[in-house]
Amino acid sequence: MDFELIPIPQPFFKPTNSIRIGDAILDTGHMSDVSTKVLREQLESGKLKGTREIIITHPHVDHIGGSEALAEVAEHYRDVNISRVVEEGEEIRVGKVTLTVIHTPGHEANHMALYHKPSGTLFSGDLIMDNAQFMYAPLTSSVRDYENSLRKVLRLKPRLIVPSHGEPIENPTEHLNKCLENVQRTKGRILNTLMERGEITHFQLVESLFNTADPMGVGFFAAVVLSYLDYLEEEGKVVVRRNDETTVSPR
Repeated sequence: MDFELIPIPQPFFKPTNSIRIGDAILDTGHMSDVSTKVLREQLESGKLKGTREIIITHPHVDHIGGSEALAEVAEHYRDVNISRVVEEGEEIRVGKVTLTVIHTPGHEANHMALYHKPSGTLFSGDLIMDNAQFMYAPLTSSVRDYENSLRKVLRLKPRLIVPSHGEPIENPTEHLNKCLENVQRTKGRILNTLMERGEITHFQLVESLFNTADPMGVGFFAAVVLSYLDYLEEEGKVVVRRNDETTVSPR
């Protein structure tokens, strides 16, 4: 099927792919000045001519921010319809293309992928990253949901995955299986560390698993590890004590 990737730069992470599909734009990037500048250039070049709808995979600032920016940089985009809420299995018609909504929580509870069955193309949002790792986000991330959503899209047998960050993935089955393997590998590393060291603090666990001195990196990995600990606690494999200093031990 025909689609066009429009990488929208943002302040803290790799660019978000705004994707032109039929007469719609899938995700609109960040609201920062650098993002708005690219949207303005796209409008002025005529590449967004004929756009009638904006579709958002999930409500994060690097995916919805440009929706407001579009209204700011082009008066005639103020009437773009962004008010419809869709559900699992619903079909969205964009020009001559029909996409099916796939509810894919994990990175975010209110997250969807879109599937074009005739071509086997899956627009995966932030569910699937090019590094095949779980992408934490605040508030509603869940490793359990992530794993279940991976299995769900694997059953679709997609022939191409188009993520919201990075290039299209042309080996979907292999990549999805690698994502699933990395979940098990990370859980195994956490459990092995706890078996070796016994009860330790959350940050001691992070230091054992990740070799980084960057404060932002440490903070991000700490959040990722907490997400995995939530999953392992649900499975009854660890005990997490959430006090002033969170500690964790094997059950």
